[in-house]
Formats: sequence, structure tokens, C-alpha cells
Amino acid sequence: DDQRKTARIPILKFTNPEGLECDMCINNRLAIRNTMLLYTYSMIDPRVREIAYIVKAWAKERHINNPAMHTLPSYAYLLMIIKYLQIVRPHPILPVLQELSASWDGQSYGNQLNHQQPTRPVIVSGPDGKKCDTYFYGDPTFGDYESSLAKLQQFARWNSASTWELLIGFFEFYAFQLDYRRFVISIRSYDWVTKEQKAAEDSWKMHLRFAIEDPFETSYDVVHMLRDSGFNDIRKEFARAYAILTDRSLDEDVCGCNDVMEALLMEPQEEKGNFV
Repeated sequence: DDQRKTARIPILKFTNPEGLECDMCINNRLAIRNTMLLYTYSMIDPRVREIAYIVKAWAKERHINNPAMHTLPSYAYLLMIIKYLQIVRPHPILPVLQELSASWDGQSYGNQLNHQQPTRPVIVSGPDGKKCDTYFYGDPTFGDYESSLAKLQQFARWNSASTWELLIGFFEFYAFQLDYRRFVISIRSYDWVTKEQKAAEDSWKMHLRFAIEDPFETSYDVVHMLRDSGFNDIRKEFARAYAILTDRSLDEDVCGCNDVMEALLMEPQEEKGNFV
């Protein structure tokens, strides 16, 4: 057993007899709300769960998911996945749950939501005692969850991209397209949040490094532990993964996902050919 020393609140880290790694904390209501939010996102579409599984396994095997070594925690990768699936074109797979009112029509998103009814806050205290609004559409503890989830699942089906195509887009976006010097990853807003906004709203210090806003505790930067050298390594890994998935010899209909996973999860010392 071991206590995670990089955590803001006491967390006990252990591995069960089946080899499952677990983190445990006590009396953290905000973490429970956060887990419910991620659970609801995961239930909207199977592609969300598939991408999350692949990316988390890939990050672990490529040694870029250890906050103690100034890389990203698994939680950060989940938020990155959700953000990408909120903005993917031609139609998002995930709406922004914190922007949807209880009367959501199941179709509108982004600027189309300007005239909807205001939401009722769900206030929970954070680790520092600060009150956080944890409302989100599809909350399993409020309203008609099954009906809300059915609307969300129908929304996702308007984008027919395969898991393969979405993975390519995910790695491409974070390797080459995101202007991380200007923008913050935020899954609570369809619009991009700038670092100037975070400085004004939550007193964030201005900097040029990669940043991810916690969806409820918005004053908290989930990747505050990240260093420039660590982020450069991570971007190289994203570029490497993108190169693997777009390699002509790894055709989705010919070689299958197992071959791609084997290449993505290859240990650094086993790299071959153009995948380095």
C-alpha cells in the first residue's frame, strides 16, 4: 500500500489480488460528483469508452501518465478525450453536459443553446471548502435518467465516424492543431476558454504551458504538475501515434485493431521502422 504524494487530498493507492490498480479517498463529495459526470459521458456512446481504454493503456505503456514524473494523470487524458469529442466535426459526439438545461431538446448544442431555460445549481464543497456548481445534464441522481441518456445517445449517433477515425483525429489534434499557448482545455464550455479568461475569472497566473481546467473546481489546473520537457515528450508521443494510425500498411479493414494496438503499445526499447 502507498499514499499518492502528488495528490491534494489523502489518497490510498493499492492493487487488488487480480492486479487492478485502485485509488481510494474518504468523504470527498466533489470527487463523487466528478465520477458521475465522467460516467454519464462514458455511457453516451461506446466509442467514448473504446477510445478511453486505448488512450489510457497507450499512455501507461509509453510512460507518459505519471504526475510524479511531471507527465499527465489518467484523469487529464479523459478530459482531453471528452473535449475532442465535443468539438469533432462535422457533428459532435458529445454535447457539453454542463451547458444543457433539464428541458434540452436533444438536438441543440453550442450557440444554439442561448435561449434555453437556466439550470438549477447543484452546490458541493471542494477540498478547500469552496462551493462548486456540479450541475450537469443526465445526472443519474436527478430526474429521468433513462430518458436523458436516450437523447444523448441519439445525439452521438449523428456522427458515424469509426473509433479508428476518431483516434486518428484525437492524436492529430493534440499533436499538431491545438493552440495550447492561448487556450485551456475546458469540457464545461463549447466555446474555447482562453488563458486571459482564466486569469480574470479564477486568478490563474499567465503562462504558455498546456493547461486543463477541472470541470467543477474551475480554479484548479488539472495538469499544474506538467513541465515543458514533459509536455514536449507527450506531444512527440501523440505525433508518433498519429503516424502509426495513418501508416498505409495499417489499414483498418485489413489488419484489424489488434495490430494497431500492438504498435501503439510497443515499449520504447522495441520501436522499429517509422514508428519512432
